[in-house]
Amino acid sequence: MKTFRHASLIVATSTLVACGGQPTLRSYDLSPRARLQGTAGPAATPATTLTSFPDAAPPTKKSTSKVETVIFANGVQLVVQEAKGMPLVSVTVSSGIALPPDVAELRSESLGSSTTQRDSNEIWTALNYIGARYEANSSYSDSYLSLSVLSNILQQGIRNAIELSLSATFERDNIAKERIALKKTAAADLDLDTTAHMAMRHLLYPLEHPYWFSGTDIAKRAADVPTERIVAMQKEVHDSAPLVIAVVGATNMAQVRPIVEPLVSKLPKRAALPALVGDAPPLKRSVVVIDKKDSTQAYVLVGGVGVHGNHADYPGLRMAVSHMSERARFHMRLEHGASYGGGATFGWYRGPGPIFIGGQVEVSSVGENVQSILTELNAMTKAPLGEGDASNASERLREETAYLRTTNLSNSQWLASLTILGRHIDDKLATASAEDVRRAAATYLPADRVPIVVVGDQEKILPQLRALKIGDVKVETAP
Repeated sequence: MKTFRHASLIVATSTLVACGGQPTLRSYDLSPRARLQGTAGPAATPATTLTSFPDAAPPTKKSTSKVETVIFANGVQLVVQEAKGMPLVSVTVSSGIALPPDVAELRSESLGSSTTQRDSNEIWTALNYIGARYEANSSYSDSYLSLSVLSNILQQGIRNAIELSLSATFERDNIAKERIALKKTAAADLDLDTTAHMAMRHLLYPLEHPYWFSGTDIAKRAADVPTERIVAMQKEVHDSAPLVIAVVGATNMAQVRPIVEPLVSKLPKRAALPALVGDAPPLKRSVVVIDKKDSTQAYVLVGGVGVHGNHADYPGLRMAVSHMSERARFHMRLEHGASYGGGATFGWYRGPGPIFIGGQVEVSSVGENVQSILTELNAMTKAPLGEGDASNASERLREETAYLRTTNLSNSQWLASLTILGRHIDDKLATASAEDVRRAAATYLPADRVPIVVVGDQEKILPQLRALKIGDVKVETAP
């Protein structure tokens, strides 16, 4: 049996998107016969070296070192964490630039097809030569390009990854193909889950707010974004946007820095990382039924708006949502016969992201499930969590953080996000007290004000909701 040492390299241009959207991933076989040319700019003065971000608990049986950080004179940050005994090396390049969701989506779908140095055919030939692959992603707060290569060609991989991220161009034919694909996505029929989350976003945020947009909303708009807007944004990424390069795997700073520094030190001075800001819009009780006639299933969703990652209430709120995830799962699956079980998520981004609690259920059990969620929220706001519930919620959050670092690829993304969005606070989640959780739940998830969305057959749902006496019910036609 042959054993190959494999290095996985991620360069992510983490465009801090000013809006929402579901991640879009594309994977391709790549290879580096590529040679990245240097960009013009002033020579850098000696960089500053420091150690930051204490190592969060690694997932399982991985020997990882502390994170080392170098800040070059132009502001580009290089973050490296060695993972001994692991055959992969991953690199993520994140860029902190605010961007509308539709622009980010079309850019992400088109990223990696060509650069100022090479056209799409040359890119494909070069990357296939070394058997690499890449994937481009766009989400609420960032977009990145990931590149994976064998460890013995790490230098070529880094060069290709940086080129594809910072020197991308957008050929007319490729843009046209992506526009067609986005229009098909926007025109597709929506399932219960997608419909419910779209409706809840529209209730939680005012029109045109960055997080008002669902994935379908973004696809509709992205198909019509002028190419000039994508080009202008890419120029900002190259010229001034904050850049963070995170490297994780079977390598170290002594090996990585000599490769990265010549490629980025001549870039122009970078802007400072933007601060995390924003307050949650006020909650107002709304009960909306999206009619899906003759559907035997329904989707129940209770919503809220959280805080950004560095907010003082963030640890307590994350714990509260973790607790609600377990309670919703228990009620919806075990007590009231949900098809797939329930849960809760907290989509925190640069600003106050949405909280979703619920899941898909039998249409006959809608009222029971809505009441169960409201009862749990009310109990959590009235008294601190018991020792067992608090311990379970804390453990789930530790597992969640470990999951984010399961592979070198995801770990490098985590470190880049940690730098850009303040994710280091995840390491301190366990410090939230039971009173912190209660106070956060009372502030951001008050049972008497959270909006409620149910998607399904209105004739079967309306009598159940009206019997709960939770407010006037508005019926809308499914999109």
